[in-house]
Amino acid sequence: MIKHLLAPALIAVSLFSATANAELVERDWNNEGDGLITLDTVSGKKWLDLTVTDEMSINSVSELLSTTYAGWDLATQSDIDELMEGYFERSLNPKTTGPAGQTNTALRTGWQNLFGITGDAGKSYGLFVDDVGGIAMAGTRNLSNHLYLGYRRSGSDLDYSVATDGVFLVSTGYVTLTEKSNIQNADVPLVALGAPLLIFGVMGLKRRRFK
Repeated sequence: MIKHLLAPALIAVSLFSATANAELVERDWNNEGDGLITLDTVSGKKWLDLTVTDEMSINSVSELLSTTYAGWDLATQSDIDELMEGYFERSLNPKTTGPAGQTNTALRTGWQNLFGITGDAGKSYGLFVDDVGGIAMAGTRNLSNHLYLGYRRSGSDLDYSVATDGVFLVSTGYVTLTEKSNIQNADVPLVALGAPLLIFGVMGLKRRRFK
């Protein structure tokens, strides 16, 4: 009963907070404090840290989607576009050479803290398959705060991999370790409250039977 009464209020607060303060926030994946998941508070999508798939190809990651990366999907161009536009306020613009432009130091540092440093120091890159089937890269690097939104890597070779790139994995339903902990903590008071109520209920039945 208490859960049913609280649920609408909690949902309303969550929706208001996401609208009023849209941001990317860190969450835990496998171990407490690992910070390997980034939650987009606007879309509700969760992103796995690029360091987890660093130096892997899209094919090699795809083969592990039912085991190591169960609950995750390869990001599409629309997923990447939504992420980059929301964070950097720049639309995806596939390019064949060079960066798409520059960002500021605060945004670049924030991105690298959330998604991790891949390969070489100062780079935070991820691969995805764009709308025309090409292998593209998005991310940032320290040099001049370069921003890549759809840098074409290697034709359509899904086995392509490089030491500086991870692979973008996204999920809409994955339950993070942080969320699991919150659910467990929220249930404790309800369970504790349920025990006395059950005892009083049994006592009431006994009294009725006695009468």
